[in-house]
Amino acid sequence: MIEPTPTDAGAGDGAPASSDADSPGGRSSVEPAAAQRLVATFIHADDPAVGAVVDQLSAEDDQRVATLMDVVLSDPDRLQALHDSGLMDGLPNIALDQIARMTTDALGTSLASVTLVGQDRQFLAGCNVPETGFPRSRPLTLSFSKFVVASGRTLIVHDATRHRLFAQHPAVQGGVVVAFVGVPLIDSRGHTIGTLSTWDDHPRHWTTGQIQILTDLAQVAATKVFR
Repeated sequence: MIEPTPTDAGAGDGAPASSDADSPGGRSSVEPAAAQRLVATFIHADDPAVGAVVDQLSAEDDQRVATLMDVVLSDPDRLQALHDSGLMDGLPNIALDQIARMTTDALGTSLASVTLVGQDRQFLAGCNVPETGFPRSRPLTLSFSKFVVASGRTLIVHDATRHRLFAQHPAVQGGVVVAFVGVPLIDSRGHTIGTLSTWDDHPRHWTTGQIQILTDLAQVAATKVFR
């Protein structure tokens, strides 16, 4: 299953400003599903009022959002669903590689991948680029897909260099990712374990038609990931 409304980038249900988002051990007391909705509020801040709040986030607030993301990414049930896919063994998947190539062909992008997001690393189970010289296992510090997984919603970024949350991302600063779209891969129990995503090193205006194509291809990818 994937996110049913990929073009909906509106605000979610709440904001991670409440003090009950923190526990004495530095871990959030928020349930994973609630944390996912809270993260979505800030990542998909298209509402001007929400955007104004995001612009005023302090370092402490940023850390709180990061803590909420960790609640989602470290959820034992989500990690079990990821393990059950059998795709985190470090080996490329031919079918998923093909879907990634279909994605770049259809959208005219440079790179695409079926990315599985673990607790501290991501693995490109499918990619349009041969594995030689292109590492498929990467730390989450370089990940854009983690934001898709943490929010459970399609992420659409036309120009990350001008985005309030992503302009300082290492992949953006390095010129690797400027335009990005990622569609979540969600199992039948509601656990988001990865994405079908595509990106370029220059700004792009993603059209509704392109988002629909990516969503359709994500449906195909989901049939390979969730057997």
